[in-house]
Amino acid sequence: WFYFHDQPHQISQPLLMSDHWETSGEFHWQISPQGCMNVSIYKNPGTSINPKSPPQIQKTKQWRQWHHLTATIDTETGTVQMFWNGKKVHTARGTSIPEVLLDNPTIGSWYGSQKRWLNGGIGEQMIFSRILTEAELQAIYLAGQ
Repeated sequence: WFYFHDQPHQISQPLLMSDHWETSGEFHWQISPQGCMNVSIYKNPGTSINPKSPPQIQKTKQWRQWHHLTATIDTETGTVQMFWNGKKVHTARGTSIPEVLLDNPTIGSWYGSQKRWLNGGIGEQMIFSRILTEAELQAIYLAGQ
C-alpha cells in the first residue's frame, strides 16, 4: 500500500530499489510523474528491461489516496505483470529476464547517483518467493481495504 502526498513533477517516486544499477538482475520499482508503474531490471551494461504500465493516476486527488500496487516477475517465461488496486493494468512478455537481485534494497528511497525519497508513505510491502495468482493478489487487496 502506497500513498503519495502530491504528484511528482520531474522525477520518479522510488518504491523498492536495489542499492546499485550495475549488476545483472538489480531491480528498481517506481512510479513515474505521469502516474505509470515502472519495473526496471538491469541486464548488462547498456541494457535493461523497463516495462511501464499505462498512467493510473491522472488527478491530483488520486495522488493523495492509498493505492495497492503489485508487480510479478516470471524469469522463466520473461513475463512482468502489474496490478493497481487489485486490477491487472499491464503485462509485458517475451524478453529474457535475469534472476532479480535485491542487493541492499531500500524502500521508498534510493541512494544511487540521483538520491531521492518517496513523497508519501508506505503502509505495507510484501515480497514473495513465488508468483501469486490473480485471485491471491485480489484477495490481498480486498483484505486490506
